[in-house]
Amino acid sequence: MAEEEILVKIVFTVITLTIFVAIWRFIKLKKLLLKARELNWILTALLLWIGLWTVSSIWGLITLLTSAAFLSVLFFFFMWYTKDLFFDSFFAGIKLTALGKLKPGDRIKLLGEEYIIEEIGITETILKSDKGLVSVPNFKIAQEAIVYISHEKTEKESLPSP
Repeated sequence: MAEEEILVKIVFTVITLTIFVAIWRFIKLKKLLLKARELNWILTALLLWIGLWTVSSIWGLITLLTSAAFLSVLFFFFMWYTKDLFFDSFFAGIKLTALGKLKPGDRIKLLGEEYIIEEIGITETILKSDKGLVSVPNFKIAQEAIVYISHEKTEKESLPSP
């Protein structure tokens, strides 16, 4: 009887892993991931955590589930404590990348200075000026009025479509 139970658990584990790999490949194929690397890591970690939770529950690993829940509570309190330092820029970064109005290569005017956007990250945006590179927290960009000057065409946009 024990061998049959182990075989059933192995089959359910393989099915679960196959489903999560298929979800991940579908997301990558449909390019549903946002442009920011940090969001990709968060989505990957979330899928991995849910998959591990499911597999550990199949195998009856209650202590692992309890440890994961405890670590999640600790992580929540850590994030709550640092919310003023992190979350404002984090959610502003999501807004900037999800809306897609600003892209690397765009020329903008922010606080009276002209910049070229080098990179938009989750918590900060790298701007290039005549004086050099400037790292600006995303919540500052989201709060300030931005004058949109120009958009540099990428190779995909400049090539005629067949």
